[in-house]
Parts: sequence; C-alpha cells; structure tokens
Amino acid sequence: MLSDLQVLSGEDIHIVSIEDGFNIKIKHPKLIDIKEVKEENYGTFIETFCSKPFDLLANLHKVNIDYETIGEYELFNMIFPSNYYSEDDSFRQVFDMFFELEGDLLIPSTDKDEITEYIDILEDGSSKIIMNKESFSSIQQAIKMLTGFTNKKPEKFANAKTKEAYIEDVLESLEIAETERSSNSMITMADLIGAVILDTSYTYENVWDMYIYQFHSCTRMILKREDYNNTMTGIYTGNLDPKKVNLDKLYWLNKN
Repeated sequence: MLSDLQVLSGEDIHIVSIEDGFNIKIKHPKLIDIKEVKEENYGTFIETFCSKPFDLLANLHKVNIDYETIGEYELFNMIFPSNYYSEDDSFRQVFDMFFELEGDLLIPSTDKDEITEYIDILEDGSSKIIMNKESFSSIQQAIKMLTGFTNKKPEKFANAKTKEAYIEDVLESLEIAETERSSNSMITMADLIGAVILDTSYTYENVWDMYIYQFHSCTRMILKREDYNNTMTGIYTGNLDPKKVNLDKLYWLNKN
C-alpha cells in the first residue's frame, strides 16, 4: 500500500513480485524533467498507462469498439505498442523518465485479440520481467498516484440510445477542446505553475525542483481552498443558502 507521506517526500516506488521474481523501480520525476520531455508527450504517456475504457469511450467508438467490452489491461495492450514503437522517440523518453530498466520493452504481438496475457520486459540477456495483469495494476496505481491522474466516473445509461447520444456529445466536446487548445484557452501546466508561485514561496527559479506528486498535491490544495473561500463569500454576502452546503465536506483540509 503506497503512503501519501512517503510519495510526498519524493521517494521512488518499487513494484515487487516475489512470485514472478522481479523488482521494477518507478522513478519520481520533477517538473524540470517534464519540461525536458514536453508536456504533451508526458500527457500521452499518462493517458496510455492510466486510462480506463470509459475515459477513452469516444476514441474507442471511432474504431468500432464498445468501451464496455474491453478491460483496462487489454486497453493498455492496444495503445501501448504504437506509442512505444513509434519512429518518434518522445514516448520512449517519457518511459525512461519513469522506469529504471535495462534493455528494451517487448510486445509479443500487435493483434489485440492475442495480447491479453502478458507483456515481456527484457531486463537482461537471460531473464524477463513479466508485466501480467497483477503487476500492471500495481504499476498503474503508482503512476496515477505520482501524477495525480483521476479517472472519469463511469455513467450508467438507461438504454443504448442514451449511451449513443452521450458518446456523440463527448465527440463534439473533444472537437471543441481541440479548437480551444489551438487558441491557447486550455489550462496548462504552465498556468498551474504560475498559481503555485503566486500562492506559495516557490519562485520561477526553484519551482522546477518540485516532485510531480508535490506539485499536484499543492495545486489540488490551492484549488480546493479557492472553492472553499468562494463558497464562504457567497454565504457571507447572502447569495448562497448555507443550508444547501455541506460545510464539513467543503472545508479545504477535508480529505473528501
């Protein structure tokens, strides 16, 4: 079980399997590391390792795959090879930023119907590390924790028609988001860094030494405190009924 306090200190994470006989080290990158590999490449890596089928239901719909018919492990095996073995080595650079391994990462097949059992990571000339479902789950959990990644809450649809309408809405939202991204209206890591500097003693010179878990922990706390302050202002000015607000849950130091 990973400890928030342990990860907050910047420690690396070791994924150990006595049964399979391996110890994978997941390194804890800093903001400076992400700057070097570029934010969009970092985002692709996180999406590849952390996404659940519902997160990518629109993308799966485009290739005629129902997100409810595929598991997280199978989804990873579908999208990992094309990213890792791309002629562009940007994904591999992010991979090396997170994983400490010797040798290459091998995929037994590119056929999604065949890739359901394992991924081989060649550690040296004589032994292999097997990323089975259990070890993949541990690796995914560790990367989610380090990066602050949160999966979308799956919707429950009354029928197929409602589900199809929802997917169409998501597709339309993705198109709008793509337009907004090109017009620089999307919130980026640079924006969040600015918020941290404005709200803490960090400066543009030393913020780059923050481990990514520290950074995301800080930004979550800032946003939660802002939400709390805005809500309390609404109550004090009479624009918000306090009876309709769960103040215990809203408090910015509350875990919920």
